[in-house]
Amino acid sequence: EGLYRGNQSDDASADDLALCNHLAFMTGGDAARMDAFFRTSGLMRDKWDERHRSDGTTYGQMTIEKAIAGTKNTYNPVANAPAPVDPATIFQSDPKEDEGARPGEFAVPDSCKESFVVQFGAEIARVTEMPESTVIMTTMAALSGILSTTYTTGYPDGTRLPIGLNVVAEQPPGAAKSRALNKVIKPWLKAIKRYNGKQAEKAKAESDETGEEVKPFYIPYPISNATPEAVEQTMTEAGTGHFFLQSAEQGLVKILFGEGQKDRPKNFDLALKGFNGEFHAGVRVTRKKIEREVYGAVVCFAQAGSIKTILNNSDGDGLAERFLHIAEPHRLGQRTHNAGNLNEWMEQEYTALLDQLLMDFDQLQEKGDLDGLRYLGFSSEAMEVIRQFKIKLEPKMQLHADNGENSMTAFLAKADIQARKIAAVMYLSDCLSKCKPFMATIPDHYLNAAIELTEAALGHVEQVLTSLERMGPDAAKAAIYRQFDRKDGRTARELKQNLKKVKPFKDHATPNGYIERIIKGMVNRGELIFDPTDKKLRLG
Repeated sequence: EGLYRGNQSDDASADDLALCNHLAFMTGGDAARMDAFFRTSGLMRDKWDERHRSDGTTYGQMTIEKAIAGTKNTYNPVANAPAPVDPATIFQSDPKEDEGARPGEFAVPDSCKESFVVQFGAEIARVTEMPESTVIMTTMAALSGILSTTYTTGYPDGTRLPIGLNVVAEQPPGAAKSRALNKVIKPWLKAIKRYNGKQAEKAKAESDETGEEVKPFYIPYPISNATPEAVEQTMTEAGTGHFFLQSAEQGLVKILFGEGQKDRPKNFDLALKGFNGEFHAGVRVTRKKIEREVYGAVVCFAQAGSIKTILNNSDGDGLAERFLHIAEPHRLGQRTHNAGNLNEWMEQEYTALLDQLLMDFDQLQEKGDLDGLRYLGFSSEAMEVIRQFKIKLEPKMQLHADNGENSMTAFLAKADIQARKIAAVMYLSDCLSKCKPFMATIPDHYLNAAIELTEAALGHVEQVLTSLERMGPDAAKAAIYRQFDRKDGRTARELKQNLKKVKPFKDHATPNGYIERIIKGMVNRGELIFDPTDKKLRLG
């Protein structure tokens, strides 16, 4: 049961075989059914479909063959016995039982809980009965995509920084992801429709009066599923550098980043440059090219696998660290389905926020240009706080860099940027929802709270990367265990030659020394055994 739900020992291959042995018993050795059930288990990973023989046989096929060959007795009830049990139902259990194998929950700091966007996210979490921090972060990211149409922050030298956040959050099917995201998106869609309708009427009236065509500026709708090229075309036609991509389906990140499309090269430029508001020039043979600073947000609130898609497609390109990755334990099995509706007063405040935003947007002189947005800066005292925050992160960055964990190092390097964006979103949400005027300088306490939230979120990101074997000693050990999938024994020299080409060792400053330390520890714990007769290491 634990294996099916994803609980693992230190030997992933042995876990795979153990689960397949059980499936062989339950299915009567039906290889196709075994494969289908394994793919729905928590042990499923990319290695399952890797070729491990010259004839094309995959690791998964080899494991199933071995399990069938080693299973002498199978489930075979007599005619009047109870109906056979579906293996998919055998493993049903209390969702809490396997929480230890997942990244844990993380708490939003108390210093943030007075902010409207945090309270709104917590209220949506209450109604949908989902993990609170997950919904708060996706709500904040979705609102950042809306606010970034009109407002921006930046640096003391005048360089603009978009306030759009990129967040990918995972929850299983049936967890109400779409419902949660729609609490933020649907009111915005209605507001856009009203605004664009008024702009069309205004343009028509001016055209009738002057006799010349007046082209209105429309706010583009959030995009839920498109290739980067299609997004660029939409932006060009709308005359804007702003984009907002949001979806409760994993397809958003798969299509956006080219996974599964063999004939399409990866194209991350929009997401990469949109995070910092950089200049983007995209040339297409059959489309108008885009040449401008781009800015926006990406929010994907989908099932498991979304984070892995981004990590797999990034691999040093800078994409993954521009996202905050959230994967809290789900609440399935604990819900009452009696949480009621959103607080009416809070809904009214959110409507007021959107109305005030559109009033500010309408007053912009250069709509669709980053330099034309309303600017919110930070005080000199706040800049010193940011400097001290970056100094505080230096030892952590050094530690991860020395361990070859470049992905976490890159996340930490973006921490001050994430904090600036979060501070701006919290401050704007408070002012706009209360219809209060806001200052050009964000109050310092918003930055202090944002730094606390950023640290909490990055602590969770570290758990996520560790659970996916992207960093930490478990990732190093997993890489070593994989070396014995095809060969029973390996010399230390063989292991070094092979391992220094794979993560996490290849990113380490001294890969050979790192490999030696991990192997020595595994030998000391009996996880690897040295055979003096042939001087080879074998699994313990």
